[in-house]
Amino acid sequence: MNFESLNSQAIPLVDPNARDPNHDLWVAVLSKAVHDAFFQTDYYEARLALSWLDGNSTDFKIVCHLAGREFTYVKKKLQPKIDLRKNFFKKIKEGTWEHVAKKEYMEGMKDVYKALKAQGNLSPV
Repeated sequence: MNFESLNSQAIPLVDPNARDPNHDLWVAVLSKAVHDAFFQTDYYEARLALSWLDGNSTDFKIVCHLAGREFTYVKKKLQPKIDLRKNFFKKIKEGTWEHVAKKEYMEGMKDVYKALKAQGNLSPV
């Protein structure tokens, strides 16, 4: 009996071109953190997500790796927006939000939203 001919007729049980669901899960985790940091209205949750994205924690690096993203690239791309969001919170605490930061912040956040939407990583929450 020729085993090579038997294997050539076998039906594959797993599509070799299928996306890895684990990869999609970690992309969703990273996307959720970005969404929480920039679009969350709950101050505590937004600050928590910002500090996670802004830090150099091992778990953030691992999530980036599992999502197939380079940690340094993600950090470099998000840093200007992180700084903008932190400045926004600072202005709110100082009471100068309406007078100084509103227009600047809204313009900056439009760019974040457009970039995430273009990548297809912005999931409805």
